Amino acid sequence: MAKIFSVASGKGGVGKSTVCCHLARSMAQHGEKTLIIEMGCGFRGLDVFLNIDQIVYDFGDVVEKRCDVFDAIQNVKDCELLDLLPASVDFEKEFEDTDYNYIFDILHEEYDNIILDLPLRYDVLYSIKDFIDACLIVVTPDPVCVRNASMCVNFIHNEFEKDIDMKLIVNKISKKAFRRGFIDNIDSIIDETQLQFLGGLPQSESIILANCNGSALKKRSLEYRIFDAIYERLIGNSVKVLI
Repeated sequence: MAKIFSVASGKGGVGKSTVCCHLARSMAQHGEKTLIIEMGCGFRGLDVFLNIDQIVYDFGDVVEKRCDVFDAIQNVKDCELLDLLPASVDFEKEFEDTDYNYIFDILHEEYDNIILDLPLRYDVLYSIKDFIDACLIVVTPDPVCVRNASMCVNFIHNEFEKDIDMKLIVNKISKKAFRRGFIDNIDSIIDETQLQFLGGLPQSESIILANCNGSALKKRSLEYRIFDAIYERLIGNSVKVLI
């Protein structure tokens, strides 16, 4: 039975897809069969991050019954236990709650983990609320992003009929930004969002290169160890927070 993790934010450009990609790789490297579902419409990028050459079918094709769901799922060549269900390229497509039900019902028994790369739309998050086990909120350390993330957290608290386990990941951390006073420190982000902190990722050329090349992060690199620690903390293990 899969654990389903949604990755959300209150602002674009924070690196949700980056988090999905490398957290999923970490899960797979721990022997857990993992699927990323790209939930947006019209925009697609994880096939590049995961070095998948050709997409024939996507999420929209599955919903429209033009193919079986397993025809649309692509395996990541350098990571046997990691798969991707790519986003629909139809900008105008609107999915119904029953569409998500149909896909999750099929895939729930096939994977250990399912990671949902969510668009900036609260209606999509609301539609899948009954399926997700945890929601990972990704922010960057700038005041607008943190404020919008807090609004996303408040929406989940106020609008969902059940309690959702939410965690915080801070991305694109720049020591220079902290020195210039754009935001005080990581603690101030934790205080404003009121979320458990899983880990912080630096503004990193290594991550950019890995995404552009569709490759894994180098083992023993700081970035690799941060994602591994995020995975460990996510499953409840007591490990040091890395930044």
